[in-house]
Amino acid sequence: SAVVCMISAHEMRYILQDLKRIRYLKRGEAVKLVDANYRTLNEVANSSAEEICLATNIPVPRAVRIQQQAEAYLQPKGIWRAKLRFPSLDEVIFLDIEYTAIESKIWLISFLHQNNIDQFYLPANTSDLFLLEQIYEYLIRYPGKTLACYSLTNFDFRVLHQVAMKHDFDELIDFLEMTRLVDLGLELNKVYDPPKGSLKLKDLAKVYDYPLCILEMNGAKLSDQYGVELRNYGKLSPEFVKMAFGCNEDDVKIMKHLLEAFGDMVEYY
Repeated sequence: SAVVCMISAHEMRYILQDLKRIRYLKRGEAVKLVDANYRTLNEVANSSAEEICLATNIPVPRAVRIQQQAEAYLQPKGIWRAKLRFPSLDEVIFLDIEYTAIESKIWLISFLHQNNIDQFYLPANTSDLFLLEQIYEYLIRYPGKTLACYSLTNFDFRVLHQVAMKHDFDELIDFLEMTRLVDLGLELNKVYDPPKGSLKLKDLAKVYDYPLCILEMNGAKLSDQYGVELRNYGKLSPEFVKMAFGCNEDDVKIMKHLLEAFGDMVEYY
């Protein structure tokens, strides 16, 4: 049996902080690892699932995932557990939505189909029905295509459907319900363990060498800044619109770039 070494509360906090870098590791599991004399993520990564199970009594399936996640954290490109199945790129329209929860409004959307970018935004003090009509007019040009977003929660599709419902936009609702919707993040999460434990789109963009137009900017920050612009100026400044368009364009381009960078690990259908 393992020899348990006494550690101080300060050391315990430091060790748990290191172990918590293992994706989806529960606190109780981290404590069991410490009790079994695992002190670093590297030690978990260099162990085997069987050793972890025997030392901690963590069930085998969880021990396997913990060891895999720890190992993937240290790999420059992460670890693939299976191939990613995804629709043919010619049949996909990538989209990304910027949404303000405070006003329950979509205020910017980008589409990428093949290599063509189309972007629509909501002018200040305008109903987002105006934007929904533009979105619908765009989508009906491409019947039968698959819509793809990246959120891990189907966020973009849920918001689009929610806002369409708010305006009783039945044509758009029907279109969405008859269209195949794919969340690349959700599909990737099923087969891929990312480096440094992060499946965030812009983190993967850096891993797979996508040249980001806007650094250190995400949807939440954009929406916050959108609110600041309207409160302070009553309109969107040209500088902010340019930045928002660039960030939103990055997001749809990154999706296509990742799929191409994944190479043979993607199985198209």
